[in-house]
Amino acid sequence: ALINRDPNFINPYTKACALLTFDSLEDIQVSNDLIAQVFNPDQLLSQLASWKIFRMDNEMYYSVMERLGNERKELLNQQMEQISKDELELIINKVFFLRKIQNFNHLAGADLLPLARILKKKNLQEKEVIALNSNSDEKIVAFIASGNLSLLWNSKDISTLTEYDIAGVMPYLFNESDKFDLRTDSEAIILVVREELFSELMFDHDRLALAVYRWMNDQSGKHKDIINKSINLVS
Repeated sequence: ALINRDPNFINPYTKACALLTFDSLEDIQVSNDLIAQVFNPDQLLSQLASWKIFRMDNEMYYSVMERLGNERKELLNQQMEQISKDELELIINKVFFLRKIQNFNHLAGADLLPLARILKKKNLQEKEVIALNSNSDEKIVAFIASGNLSLLWNSKDISTLTEYDIAGVMPYLFNESDKFDLRTDSEAIILVVREELFSELMFDHDRLALAVYRWMNDQSGKHKDIINKSINLVS
């Protein structure tokens, strides 16, 4: 079966796409091939196979869980609970989400998978403020999954962000005292990653890096006449 092929000949993203077809087939039952993927060390495949079994045969799912170590079993049970509430918690669905972002839509799923693996989902209430850079020097990059948000520079609204927009301070060279925030103007969902991890990922993935540089350039041009002249934008 495709999902059990040697990983030297097929990438995890392709295997995950094959797994997605399981419960769309008529009279499909939980197979040993599908169960085997629960034990795959790759979380993308283990998580997705567990979710498929969880939906197809709940009793079988818990039977398979008993064959796992406690730590792995607790992790997957927690993930199944989260995914039951929002399937965006699936790593594969984060890939599909990223592919709908304008600057990323030319990239293959395999190119976006490393980023999808490290994204954390956050549910936000209206009027929450999230710091993109902070006094501790920790910066985040946020991908808007739903809702309306405002990008703030020193408490001044400079842009409105909606689904599939990206927010972060990477496009800007700014003064140490300058502060960038997101404010939610409705309930919202964002996927976030620490800028440090994001930058490290770019060093190892050229196509992703080029897409990010295009986003940075777009933001530079968009805001060059809005932000105070004391900030020099990357050109």
